[in-house]
Amino acid sequence: RQSDDSGVINEENQETTQVGGGGGTATPITQDGYFLTNAHVVDEEDAVFYLWGHTDKGMSLSKARVVWKGDHGHNDLPDLALLHADVRPKGHFPFERGELPPVGDRIITGGYGGLTPDQSGGKMLIHGIWRKWDNDARWRAFVHDAALHPGDSGGPVTSRDGELVGINSQLFGGLRWPRGRLENYRARALQPDPEWLSRLIAADRAAKTRE
Repeated sequence: RQSDDSGVINEENQETTQVGGGGGTATPITQDGYFLTNAHVVDEEDAVFYLWGHTDKGMSLSKARVVWKGDHGHNDLPDLALLHADVRPKGHFPFERGELPPVGDRIITGGYGGLTPDQSGGKMLIHGIWRKWDNDARWRAFVHDAALHPGDSGGPVTSRDGELVGINSQLFGGLRWPRGRLENYRARALQPDPEWLSRLIAADRAAKTRE
């Protein structure tokens, strides 16, 4: 993976979500334990999900609850999920930005592929249109060319100044033999509408208060 020195993602602002024998990355977006990841990362209906990462008490393994989950399988579906764990992340990315960096601008991305925090830089390639699903979720996709590892799904994508603009979802590209070179590489990421996401979190907080 090639790094880019136009900005740095704090590795403490990333978590690993374990799903059975697999895993992905979850991005903390609030100080009280809400995380953004992909629906395909938490796809097992009967599984128990855990977050492993940095908290105010050091490294911890915490059970995670799926607050909301979209769907996946084709590009018209929101491959997004909101998790909550009773932890206080050591760092988080406030999700407040509704605009994407301009096409051609630098972006930074990270994840816990291989259970090791990593990051890379690239550029914004394509802006998708805003979509709605199930009369509720509002999101859009975008494409960049920063390098990803398996397990980076759900990892943060930020602007060059460190503002969270979305999370990684999947990568594309074909291997060319005999050298095994990856050609036409692209990564797809998703940006939820910050206002919709805020309403989702507020409703869950209110429900927990009533319990």
